This record gives sequence, C-alpha cells and structure tokens, in this order.
Amino acid sequence: MSGSDGSDLDSTLLQESNDMNDIPVKTYVFFDVLLVIFILLSLLTNILVSNIYYRNSHIITNQAILIIILTVANLLWTIGILPFSVAASVVTDPDDSSDAQGLWIFQDPVCGIVGFGNAFVPLGKLFTVILMLMERSVAILLETKYKQIMSKPLFAFYILLMWFLAFLCGILPP
Repeated sequence: MSGSDGSDLDSTLLQESNDMNDIPVKTYVFFDVLLVIFILLSLLTNILVSNIYYRNSHIITNQAILIIILTVANLLWTIGILPFSVAASVVTDPDDSSDAQGLWIFQDPVCGIVGFGNAFVPLGKLFTVILMLMERSVAILLETKYKQIMSKPLFAFYILLMWFLAFLCGILPP
C-alpha cells in the first residue's frame, strides 16, 4: 500500500479475485467427480440393503421397516435429486466470461421439484432416524409397554406422521 489512496491494495485485491476464477473450474470438476462416485456408491449400497431385506423377509421388525424406509428414501434422493445437482454444476454459461460453473438448464417446474426434494427427502430421513431413536428408547426403557406403544397400527401412524411433517416442511416457501 504505497499510495495514500490505497490504489495498490485495490489492484492487488482485483488481481487476486481474477486469479480465483481459475480455481472454481478445478473445484467443480473435483466435486462433480465426487458426486458421481457418491451417486454410484449410494446406488450400490442401497440396492445391497434392499436385497438383504428382500431375501430375508422373515426379519421384518419395526427397526427393519425403518431401515427399508431409509433405503428407499436414499434411492429416491440418489436417482431423483442428485443427478440434477451434478448437471447444474457441470454446465457453464457460454455468455459468462468468468468460467464459473453452475448454470441451471432445466425448466422452472423442475427447479421447484428438485428444491422440494432437497427439503422433503433429507427431512424425511432425519425424522425417520428420530423415529428409530424413539422406537429403540421405548424398547429399552419401557420394555413392558413396548407392544402397546409400538403396535403395528400406531407404528404405521408414527411413520406417516413423520413423513407428513417432512412434506409440510418441504412445501413451505423459502
């Protein structure tokens, strides 16, 4: 900062911000590759978990039902939401000279659906994990009342309630 007006500092900051335009391309490529690997691993592991419960249908307990719900939710998110995120981060705007990534190429309704899915599915998974915790807590702490509190109809109601709450949170405006 040799000048009293700070012009050297401004030019240094401007140069640093111009140099940073090269970083996002490498960063986006790195994270896109990680996202694709994550999608493939998620598909593989969730299909394996589904296969285990399909082949061993005799082990269907309340806990297993919650794991199956989490598996289906993970598959839904992996197949229905993540590919749009990868596509949006790969595509560049030809009119933008900054080499920045992240152009949304899909129509507005798709954006709304993906936004809803990004809120609904993770919240549903979170609420399902909370229900898992509640179910295990009742099994351990209230062992004698477990069959009353976690009967099949009540348990189905708890599951529907949790996913309905996730749905309500998903449709709320940002």
